[in-house]
Amino acid sequence: MILALLGTALADCGADPITDLRAMATPDTYECAIGLGPAPLLVAAAEPLPFPERITRALAVWRLRNLETAVPADEARAYGPADVRLLTDGIKAHRGRETAAEEHAVVFEQMEWYAPRADYTDGRLTELDQANLAMLLDPPAPVVEVVETAADAMATAPAKKRTGCGCGADDAAPAGALILLLGLFSRRRGRTPSAGTGTDAAPPQV
Repeated sequence: MILALLGTALADCGADPITDLRAMATPDTYECAIGLGPAPLLVAAAEPLPFPERITRALAVWRLRNLETAVPADEARAYGPADVRLLTDGIKAHRGRETAAEEHAVVFEQMEWYAPRADYTDGRLTELDQANLAMLLDPPAPVVEVVETAADAMATAPAKKRTGCGCGADDAAPAGALILLLGLFSRRRGRTPSAGTGTDAAPPQV
């Protein structure tokens, strides 16, 4: 159930309105939390602490008081389904549609802009209204930045391909040495020194 949230603060706020709202949901604690503005409420909504719906509801009421500005993606992602229903109804109620939800009317009737009109149509919605409705109903997924380490880069880098005959600059020295060694070995086996002369012996006569 949505609490009645009055247009002005009813009491002095404590040092930590967020903690006060989590501890006790009253018009006073809602007003004090709303007075912090959207940034602290967004941070608090992301914290894994009790009663996040109270924080997002305070943020939603803050938004109802600021419908002439764009809803950013991080704010849209913070809202729960009940908040989205309240806000999408509120955007249209802001242009004159009478809400059919009694619990929404409790909130809208405290907004200075709420003035239902019999001739309301969705044609009264501005481009900003339509953009905010689209953002609330289907906010984009958050962008996740991937930081690649040197090890990741090595693991995913394609293996260096060997091309051609394999006789590139890196292979030239070993291959040349092997060829030279084989040639020298073949020459030594094919030649027999002649006794006493130091010259090659004549082939035997058949």
